[in-house]
Amino acid sequence: MLKKEEMLIPFRKGRKWGYASFDQNIVIECNYDKTEPFFEDRAAVMKECKWGVIERSGEIIAEFIYEDIGDFTNGFASVKHNGKWGFINSCGELCVAAIYDDVQDFSEGRAAVKLNEKIAFIDERGNQITDFIYDEYSPFKNGIASIKRNSKYGSIDLNGHEKINCIYDIPVEFSEGLAAVSIIDEHNPLNLTAIKYRNYSPKYLSGYLQNNKTVWIEPNGDKYNKESHELTSKNHKSGYINVDGEVAIPFLFDLAFPFKEGLACVCKENLFGYIDYTGTWKIENIHEDARDFSEGLAAVRKNGKWGYINNSGVLQIEFQYLEATEFLNGWAKVKINKSDYQFIDSSGNIINLGGLKFDDNFYKFTYFEHESFSENLIAASDTYSDLYFINTNGEKINNKPYKEAGPFKNGISNVVIEDNNGDLFEGFIDFKGKEYWENEIRVIIDADSITIKAFNRFGFYNSQVWALSNLDVTNFQNGDLIPQAQSDEEWEMFAERGEPAWCINPNNNLSTRNQKLYNWYAITDNRKIIPQGWRIPSTFDIDDLLSMLGGSDLRQSNRLRSYDFLKGSNESGFNAIPVGTRCGPPTIENWQFEGDQDEPITGWWLLSLEEKRDEAVALILYKNEIHFPWESKRHGLSVRLIRDLTNADDDLPF
Repeated sequence: MLKKEEMLIPFRKGRKWGYASFDQNIVIECNYDKTEPFFEDRAAVMKECKWGVIERSGEIIAEFIYEDIGDFTNGFASVKHNGKWGFINSCGELCVAAIYDDVQDFSEGRAAVKLNEKIAFIDERGNQITDFIYDEYSPFKNGIASIKRNSKYGSIDLNGHEKINCIYDIPVEFSEGLAAVSIIDEHNPLNLTAIKYRNYSPKYLSGYLQNNKTVWIEPNGDKYNKESHELTSKNHKSGYINVDGEVAIPFLFDLAFPFKEGLACVCKENLFGYIDYTGTWKIENIHEDARDFSEGLAAVRKNGKWGYINNSGVLQIEFQYLEATEFLNGWAKVKINKSDYQFIDSSGNIINLGGLKFDDNFYKFTYFEHESFSENLIAASDTYSDLYFINTNGEKINNKPYKEAGPFKNGISNVVIEDNNGDLFEGFIDFKGKEYWENEIRVIIDADSITIKAFNRFGFYNSQVWALSNLDVTNFQNGDLIPQAQSDEEWEMFAERGEPAWCINPNNNLSTRNQKLYNWYAITDNRKIIPQGWRIPSTFDIDDLLSMLGGSDLRQSNRLRSYDFLKGSNESGFNAIPVGTRCGPPTIENWQFEGDQDEPITGWWLLSLEEKRDEAVALILYKNEIHFPWESKRHGLSVRLIRDLTNADDDLPF
């Protein structure tokens, strides 16, 4: 993963995209219709429905002529032009003509290409090294690629020569120098009634015979309907071959799986165990089912329950789970009851998910790369629709839920968010949970109000009308004076009586306007402090406002603050100034410009559905942070009013 200071992250501003640094400063301006993450210092960007490529400097190296572009891998990226696929190099030059129906990334200097449903291989110059005769393939690894021809599997070398003839019934995938392969035993009829099928699917499926076909069953009991595999009347036997195609371990097993950490899981006579490179049993076949070794442990099943053994066959984690997967990055997924999953470490300790749960329903619509932690993070849900990223300490990194969330890669994840209007839009977050987007806002300032309208990638979706400045009145609506507390003793007196009062922060060097601080009793007095047509904002109003501003707390705070408040941008027109707060006798707190001028603060009273006898909710801007504390009703805070929308507001020109 790149260092933080080297990261360039796709950033959405309204309906346009660019790139920002890890500290969320725009590095490449938001001038594109869509941007993709950088790979190998190159990134695909879109303008007017066509894709091009830029470097990290922002320089365009491939013009906007492509319908699609893949990620750069090994110096090349696949491109689609006029409905056909080819490749460009790291200079943006078309090096393999776009003439194929489909292509796959280069691996070890070779790429699979498809025409008329058949596959061939090419080199980096576009030279064809095989004919179009294959139906399936796997990428080259250590100079060998698995291929399928005429329903049988073999392998080819980098020159396109068939190194192992296509005679096997499962892909020839080498692991630790050997490949598990399967052939038909012509002499023994099939007598198995349950078959484990793990070669083509990342899931572990069981099956049963029905009308000479296998019905595959997922772990939760649902039918697996993506494929149906014919079973012949002949028995398959499995063994291992070396890279030259020579039999290294005889075909003695009902099932055989790749070598992992020096051992291979095999099945004989319906029981699973583990063998070494010579075919010698290292762990006897005594288990009902088993998984490959990973990170020193393997999941095995006994009496219908799963546990974990070490490479000596010694039980390390007791048989207690309904399902169990291989360990990845220190964690394994296990099913603890009929519907719930958890993650455990190598000692069997369950990760604390902070109240969030995994279950079968959750896994049907959530994206996982390995059904495990990706870069120490995983998406989890407690409502089956709202997703949160959890780290390996069980801590959420995002406060707002996402509707979709991809696995983390190079420190970032692509997520889908639902706005207040129910529209979905996408953006990126980093491994700290920071959000790299902000919705476009447009502001109209009148004599006494600010109208803020927000736009996401779908256009206008929300608006609010706020008072132009903080409340600055000394009389109730009936004409009665609101008492001014001119000393600590007077402020204490009004507070003790539960009576309204206001004060001015004497330590603030700004002009007196906008500096009045009111206690809670002033804004809730029956004589009414609030002019007709306006009201005290609720927590829901503030949620809407922050949602319109978009992005992280840091960016939202910056768009609310005036320039005098830590050089805020004030893009919202809200013009928050650091007038301080009064936190009760005998002190008046003001952290702006005097004493410690690096810690300015301001705050406003809010209404909340929840009520407390002695406290009320407030919006507090402290330095560049946003907080929603419960403040004592005796405290002194500013008041900023909001007005319900009218038809005239909706007709404002934007």
